[in-house]
Amino acid sequence: MATVKDVAKIANVSSSTVSRFIRHPEMVTESKRKRIEAAISQAGYVRNLNASTLKSNTSNLVGIILPAEHNLFFSSMVNRLNKALLPEKRLIVLYAENFDEVKTNVSLLLSMRAAAVLFIPEKKSHTIRTLTVSNGCYPLQLFVDNFPAFDSILIDDRNGAYLAAKKLLEYGHRRTLLIDGDNDVFGKRLDGYRTAIEEAGLVFDERSVLSLHSMEGCENIMYSYISEYRPTAIICVTELLAQRLCFRLEKEHISVPQDVSMIVYDDSPWSNLCGHTAISQPLETVVENITRLVKRNTEKNHIPCDTPTKIKLQPFLIERKSIKKI
Repeated sequence: MATVKDVAKIANVSSSTVSRFIRHPEMVTESKRKRIEAAISQAGYVRNLNASTLKSNTSNLVGIILPAEHNLFFSSMVNRLNKALLPEKRLIVLYAENFDEVKTNVSLLLSMRAAAVLFIPEKKSHTIRTLTVSNGCYPLQLFVDNFPAFDSILIDDRNGAYLAAKKLLEYGHRRTLLIDGDNDVFGKRLDGYRTAIEEAGLVFDERSVLSLHSMEGCENIMYSYISEYRPTAIICVTELLAQRLCFRLEKEHISVPQDVSMIVYDDSPWSNLCGHTAISQPLETVVENITRLVKRNTEKNHIPCDTPTKIKLQPFLIERKSIKKI
């Protein structure tokens, strides 16, 4: 296995210069950087993260734990976040089917001496609180705030559903349907959806909400419910749900917006291509805030604030051609 000494010999610099380049490339002159980069490629050198971690009792790793199901918003967020954290930090992404796996992944990241852990806390956990605090790891909650003492970055989910329902009401729709997953933020979306309906002077119908407990067989469940309830417009939360619903509607020769209007989450290349009105999450702002908080709270000799940082960002509606006036 190639070593720092091997790289130094090829680049004709000292081992300390190579080590400095690996940790802080900006502290090495451009000419030496080019020679070291070429030498690393020639030697096939791979940095030993374990060795540097043992010396400092921490690493430059930032772990993020996400739900296992596909979500383009999360994929885009990870891609942008990885670029934003470089070169100081390296992002490692783990996935979890349930909250027990979230806790297991937190333990794994701490065994790797991760400097920060980003996660979606479906519920409170004494285990996560103890592990992160005891190991000097910076915990950052994403999209859910279940730990009062931890920093969090949230989306105003209530307002997103409120904006969607209000737009449908403006187009004359009085029989709408909200389709969402059975998760921690569902109650907030439901509140916003219900508020918009009641502000319009209408009586809220409990049947105007479909909460799905899993993705298994969701196409059949959604279509069966729609066939029975017969809404004129649908708000479909998450791109995956919206895609599956649209495929099933097409199979049944039901057109959007001629037969039923639709608003989807999130704004994506797919929703744009289909011409779907969408509730868009402020992706760039989310990434900017995560980057700022992680870098600030993992700096050497950083003194934690007594008051946690709670950031709530606003979604917005992008209007296209998937809503029909009635």
